[in-house]
Amino acid sequence: MIKIKLIIYIILIINILPTYLNGQNILEIEKKAYLFYDKGNLDSTEVYVRQIMEILEKNNDYRKNLEDSMYFLEGIYSKKKQNIQAELSFLASVYHKKNDSEKTYGAVREITNIMSEKILENFNYLSETEIMSYFETLEANLNAYRSLYFNYKNPQTTTDFYNLELATKSMILKAQTKMRQIIVNSGDSTTVAVFEDWQDTKTMIAKQNSLSLEKRIPQLDSIEEHANQLEKDLTRRSAAFRKQQATFQIKWQDVQQKLQKDEAAIEFSAFPYFNGTIWTDSTMYVALLLRKDTKLPVLVPLFEEKSLDSLLQRRNDKEAEHISSLYQTDSPQARKLYQLLWQPLEKSLSGVKKIYFSPSGKLHQIAFSALAQSKNTLLSDKYKLVQVNSTASLAEEKDTLTAPKSAVLFGGIDYNASEAQRSTIVKGFAASDATIAESRPLPTDLARGSNWNYLPGTKAEVEAIESIAKAKNIATTVFSRQTALEESFKRLAGKQSPDIIHVATHGFFFPDPKKDLNKRDFGLIDNERQPVFRRSDNPLYRGGLLFAGANQAWNGKESSENLEDGILTAYEVSNMYLPNTQLVVLSACETALGDIKGSEGVFGLQRAFQLSGARYLLMSLWKIPDAASAEFMKVFYQHYLGGKSVAEAFRFTQLFMRTKYKNEPYKWAAFVLIEG
Repeated sequence: MIKIKLIIYIILIINILPTYLNGQNILEIEKKAYLFYDKGNLDSTEVYVRQIMEILEKNNDYRKNLEDSMYFLEGIYSKKKQNIQAELSFLASVYHKKNDSEKTYGAVREITNIMSEKILENFNYLSETEIMSYFETLEANLNAYRSLYFNYKNPQTTTDFYNLELATKSMILKAQTKMRQIIVNSGDSTTVAVFEDWQDTKTMIAKQNSLSLEKRIPQLDSIEEHANQLEKDLTRRSAAFRKQQATFQIKWQDVQQKLQKDEAAIEFSAFPYFNGTIWTDSTMYVALLLRKDTKLPVLVPLFEEKSLDSLLQRRNDKEAEHISSLYQTDSPQARKLYQLLWQPLEKSLSGVKKIYFSPSGKLHQIAFSALAQSKNTLLSDKYKLVQVNSTASLAEEKDTLTAPKSAVLFGGIDYNASEAQRSTIVKGFAASDATIAESRPLPTDLARGSNWNYLPGTKAEVEAIESIAKAKNIATTVFSRQTALEESFKRLAGKQSPDIIHVATHGFFFPDPKKDLNKRDFGLIDNERQPVFRRSDNPLYRGGLLFAGANQAWNGKESSENLEDGILTAYEVSNMYLPNTQLVVLSACETALGDIKGSEGVFGLQRAFQLSGARYLLMSLWKIPDAASAEFMKVFYQHYLGGKSVAEAFRFTQLFMRTKYKNEPYKWAAFVLIEG
């Protein structure tokens, strides 16, 4: 036994000692490098950094041992400086201070290659939550590189900037969506069983998180960890993450190849600005523009976020006035918005008729089609605009859409439905819609997002759509009044999900409670008495849709264990699988809003439905008058089910509504169509 222990100790010493000695050696060299760097002696700094890199390269085989044995080296060797990437970053900083742009850029290219390899490796075994945490640690580096590309503005940096956006935008969203598709269609019963266990566990978590803190089960943390472990298991089982390399292999040339002669692709990018020495308080916005007939992408500087903030700031009690000021063609504010966001692009768009664009940062809050180019012209008059998560989607393979054959509609919902009424329907799911008493109608100028009152316009809306759909022989199911249950919606999930899902209801999104400074209660209001949906750290809990009986849960009364609460959060939607669904229409308020999280975009209902597999999303940016929403949707479905594509029907509807409500853009411009 003693001999075995001795052998183990010898093996440990052989493996760890060189790493330990190198660690000490690097530490001493690094101290010298920083000393000369602080004194401004950049040549000597470069010499010492290169010595460190030589040691790391010679001892590459020991690098994993170094990371595995950090408990042994703790306090001796900073983990932050374990690899070549860290030293390359130091070297890039040295070159930048020496004004050597070519060498700075060369170091950055090497760093991004290393980062790409690490990201791909992590996609093979981490869960979404862990990947998000890991990616957050990279965000500062990515923004530093964006700042560097922005500063240099040469053809090579611009092409790399575009490729960086293609690689990182919605990367985790795309990987998660692909993973689900492959697992469900794999035919591997064991893997599918793990997937279903994961879904069931997430459903339990969602149920618990809808309860007040004191009523949640004490084992919730361990259940969440179980869900995390199941997801990691799915990640390892799924080939999807290994195939994620395809995302990194999509380059600007692949996108350009898919463009027609009169088309353009625009990647917007928003990033905190690093000036090479310190992080500034500026967030910069740029556009990376690509055309079929140009040799390379073009970088177009736009503005600082402060300029946009001054235009977007609004008061809830004057929302209609604010919207009009931004999008009414004769408004000075509308002119400023156009000059800020789009005018710098115009000289590069001569002859272009169709534009695929991917927003970033606060541009997710902009109704691009309603931007006023002049007193008589909107942006959508000049261009066919297609909003996408990333222009990389142009180079990805997609199934060809067929004419819709099935539609499920929700509207005319009774938000005051009692638990007894809902329980009866859930037990049978066969109650006749005609036998259920209608809720008391309220004025038709209600907005779909203030108080949870009955919306009479939604009933007329789904009835009109049902009539149009049935005339085209589309199998149509309508849920209204008390039958419009959260349970009814969740039953749509699965391989046979309907082609069209339309939900006309109230929608909500609450800002991050830590960032919403204007709504802080400063101890005057008991946080525990506020709706759970307002307080959550997770943005997928702070956005959702209202179904029958929702007022009961919203006012603090919890539903019985066998019933849903009528409040469908984005988190719950993200747990659904809707692979057959071509179009989801959320005819409700602020459904396109959410927290903006770096390259991953909007975290809210938008992300949730994209995770579910839906191809197109029709959503809203602000509160919409009930009657105007119903009118918009009727016209849209007349065009869509009449044979036009989703995008064409959307453009025709906007034109119709804009013509009718010329001086009231808040009645039509809120809706945005997003292609997944």
